[in-house]
Parts: sequence; structure tokens; C-alpha cells
Amino acid sequence: MKKVKLVSILLAVVMMFSLIAGCSSDSGNGSSSTPSSSTGSSTGGEPSGDPQHEALTWKISHSRAQGSRNDLTVDELIQRISDATDGLFTLEKYPDNSLGDYETVQERVSIGDVEMMLASAGMAVSRGLQLAALPYMISTWDQGLALIANDGTGAVYNAMEAAFAKIDIKLLGENPMYFGSVTLCKDLGDKYKDPTSNKGMKVRVPSSNMWQVMGDTFGFTSTPMAAADAFTAMQTGIVEGMIGGGMEAYWSNYRDVTKFLLPINTHFECHYLTVSQIKYDELPADWQELLISEGKWLQETAIEKALEEEDLYAEKFTENGVKIYEVSDELIGQYADIYRTAYWDRFPDDLQDEEAAATFQQIRSDLGL
Repeated sequence: MKKVKLVSILLAVVMMFSLIAGCSSDSGNGSSSTPSSSTGSSTGGEPSGDPQHEALTWKISHSRAQGSRNDLTVDELIQRISDATDGLFTLEKYPDNSLGDYETVQERVSIGDVEMMLASAGMAVSRGLQLAALPYMISTWDQGLALIANDGTGAVYNAMEAAFAKIDIKLLGENPMYFGSVTLCKDLGDKYKDPTSNKGMKVRVPSSNMWQVMGDTFGFTSTPMAAADAFTAMQTGIVEGMIGGGMEAYWSNYRDVTKFLLPINTHFECHYLTVSQIKYDELPADWQELLISEGKWLQETAIEKALEEEDLYAEKFTENGVKIYEVSDELIGQYADIYRTAYWDRFPDDLQDEEAAATFQQIRSDLGL
């Protein structure tokens, strides 16, 4: 009996140690087959690894062709962000409206479906964004650059920042592009010398009152249309021209249908480097600061590049056989005065944004207009 009891005790001890060893082995196998988590624990219960800087890939959309200034700027931005984060934070570029036109992509940025964008401001959702593109509010580069300064002093920058914020988009920097012009498929003859003469042409305009009034006031028949549809519309004769862009834009996307250019400095065009506020808020603090810093870098370098290429596209179009009408400063002033009289008084109501409207009224007062 004693031997039986002793054997039983020994068997029990062996089984107990086998169970302990088995539990330890199961625990080890579980940790090796499951991906590591940023919230995992190491010895002592402290977080393991770096939970704030996991590898991240975002989409960035822009509206210009590959090889354009904007395209090369985005390439450089991608490299700078990658270098600053040791390759952990990367951006995938989608050029030439490949994710949709700027209105569509802006809506996607607003909900976080696309993380970043460099393009014009879409005005369909946030009407206050019309402020920066108001025709004949900005007449010179010096005036424009002062109004978009992103150091707290730029009245237009501050208003645009607030308008973007209302649709969950954070403005990182502005990219000044050009002063606007009119592109045409047919010759105006001498009609361009009289701003209000009946031009006898239908032209595409953006879908907002401030552009429709411009087309009608300048003697065209305004046809509201998305920019993405304008090329085919001009190619097929649905419209015979386009308002709302400038020579850089026309060269990038419409040069094959551009035969004549009317450089009447319709507006001061900027593109905007923006990020989804939803996605921005998810970033670690130092990566948020990196995006802000890169936005300032982009704006500073974009100003230099825009000034360098001010006459570049006029030269390209001339070499391409396009006729550019000779327009004096006096004639541009006549176009500006006629437009301001026709539309500026109603602009604050169209804005539907108190802050943007107040900024406009202050600028108008400062200009004495």
C-alpha cells in the first residue's frame, strides 16, 4: 500500500509539472503567431515599441499633369516627409484629377476618404471659399502675397483657413499660381476691346454667381460646367471658350483646344495644400507639426516659382501658334470696373459666411472701392 501511495504521489507531481510547462508553451506560441500591437506590454507592464509612430501611407491628390510645377512640388513634398520620418510616413501621389476633379476630391478630403490635396478650392459646399478667387479683388502680386501671408497677417489666408475648417479640412499652405485669363476656340476679332460688346460665344464658367455674372457682363453666354468637362465641351463645340482658369492651367489641361487667349487678369488664382482634419487629428503631435512646417515650406517656394514662370506660359502658347490678344493696363482696368459694378455689392450675400464677408468688406474699404 505504501508503494502504491508513493507512486500515486509521484505521478501527481509529474502531471502538475507537465501542466505548468504546457501553459507556458501555449503562451509563447500565441505571442509568436500574432502581429505585435502598439498597445502590447513588455516586462513590468510598460508599453513596448513606439505606439506613436507606426508606418502610415496617405493619398495626396492634385489637379495638374505629371511633370507640371504642382506635380514636381508634390514629389518634393513626398520626399521631404519621408526623409523627416525615416520612411514611416509616406504619401501616394494621384496627379491630374485621377481621383476626381477638385470639387469631388475636396468632399472626399472632408470626410477623410482622401487624406491630402493640392488644388483649387471647391466652392459648392463651403461658400466662404469663394473669397480668395473673387474677380478683380487682387490686382498685383504684391497685394496678393500680402493677403495670403500665413503668418497671421494675411486677411484672405485667415478667412480661407476658417472656411476650410467648417468642412473639417485643415489648410496647411497656399500655392499662388497666376492671374486669370479667358481661353477661346474662336477669334474675337476686335470685340475684346469693348468689355461689354456681344462676343457671340458660349463659354464655360464655374458654377457660381460670381463667374456667371462675369461671363454675361463681358458679353459671353455663360454655361456653368465642371472643369473636368470643359475640354470635351470645347472640343465638340458645346462651348467655344472657358473662364475661370489662367495660362498655366490652360497649358496643363486645355492646350490642345486653346486657339486664342484674352489675358484680362480676371482673378488671382491659388491652389491650397489641405489635409483632412479627421486624419490630421489622428497623427502624433510631432507629425502634425511636420505637416504645418511643410505647408509653410510649400508656400514660400511656390511664391518663388510662380514669379519665375509668370511669362513662361504666354511664351509656350505663342510658340504653339496661339494668338494672345494685346491688352493694355487701361483696358484691364475697364473690365475690372465694369465687373465690380455689376457684382461686388451682391457678393457678401452669395458668400453666406460672415467671417469671409467681413474680410471682403474690409479689403474693399482698404481699396477705396
